[in-house]
Amino acid sequence: MKPKLAQAIVDSLSFSNEELGRIDFEQFSQRDWQRTLPWLHDNGLALYFLQKLKNANASSAIPPPTLACLEESLAANRQRAARLATQFERLNRSFDQAGVLYAAVKGLTLVPEFCPEPYLRHQSDFDYLVDDESLPRACRALEHAGYALSMHSAAGYVFRLPSDGFVPTVYNPYTADAPHTVELHLSLWGSNAYDIFLAEPGFCAERTVTHQRGRSTFRGLREEDLFLFLVAHVFYHISSYWLRLSWLYEMAYFLNRRATDTLLWARVEQCMGDDPVLHEIVALVTTLATHFFEAPVPPTMEAWPLRPPIRLWIQRYSRVWAFGNNQSANFSVLPTAKLTLFLLQQYVPDAKQFLRSRLVPSTRLASIAHTLRSNPERMLDKQFRRRERIVKRAIFHLAANLRYICERPRWGRLNRLAARSSAL
Repeated sequence: MKPKLAQAIVDSLSFSNEELGRIDFEQFSQRDWQRTLPWLHDNGLALYFLQKLKNANASSAIPPPTLACLEESLAANRQRAARLATQFERLNRSFDQAGVLYAAVKGLTLVPEFCPEPYLRHQSDFDYLVDDESLPRACRALEHAGYALSMHSAAGYVFRLPSDGFVPTVYNPYTADAPHTVELHLSLWGSNAYDIFLAEPGFCAERTVTHQRGRSTFRGLREEDLFLFLVAHVFYHISSYWLRLSWLYEMAYFLNRRATDTLLWARVEQCMGDDPVLHEIVALVTTLATHFFEAPVPPTMEAWPLRPPIRLWIQRYSRVWAFGNNQSANFSVLPTAKLTLFLLQQYVPDAKQFLRSRLVPSTRLASIAHTLRSNPERMLDKQFRRRERIVKRAIFHLAANLRYICERPRWGRLNRLAARSSAL
């Protein structure tokens, strides 16, 4: 990935730059685009970027092969979005007939408030919030629809079609028949962020409303609850060291449309109650969205101050982190993934214990290491290597830990300078 090009693309998607006038894409070579396209797709920005070029009549600003690649992805995703919309109708019907109390979240439910058109975002799963009582009925409804349980945890259940186990040699996520999953969530604010827990109200029928999206009728969350669900979803991924920038773009799109809706933000504030952590996390995520994509900030949120270390992290580290290679499956020299620890330690009661748990190898990795010490020939077992991905994960976490440790003196120095400046 060419970092300078990636940053130029993000700048071009700014809501204060409608005409792309200040972006010079001609300085980048075709090779730069080839190296950056995978990053653009992985971050969910490829089709949003193409649409921005078209809206500004600036398609000629990028090399023809790159434009052709983006157009091909858009055409494929149109077919995929249509197919997923049909499946979405079937799933909603199955849940209604089974008497499941549910709310569809993310995916197609984000149109048009967070995304202008369904074919502009890549969707890999269907997400449903269900209550504990409805969970058995929801599972049975999915099994009757041909899905099989793939994995489950205290946070939710994941189902997939057995036929989706086959992955073609050349995998294209935009194709209509690319695999998808169905996820059942049991928490209103989404999965809590590992060791950072948010107070949340219970999920009940009163929190759902009927939505109409084209041919689809479904139960979904109220606007204020969906907004908070998406904020928690973004924060959860920050706590796991990586997120798609498209999630921040969609948040910025929503802010650009609804920043002046005082009634909406009053309802959001009422839903948050008196939880100061949730207030600051909402302020954090919305500030990140405006930091990257220059969307307006709702006047109400200007009264929710961010503590100096959090504001400092956004200003000095958020872009370094976001444009880094932060997925353990990919090799990177000193990945920036764990720079988020400077931010996350602000939300835990015991920062030392938190950092120890994040920097010391997990019990699962320790168990794998013990297995290999007692039975080294397991390294020759292809299934074992593929399942655990032990080498890549170990190298990634060691390198990310080293990057964090090397950056700690600078982080401390920046905080001291910020404190002195504030005192003056």
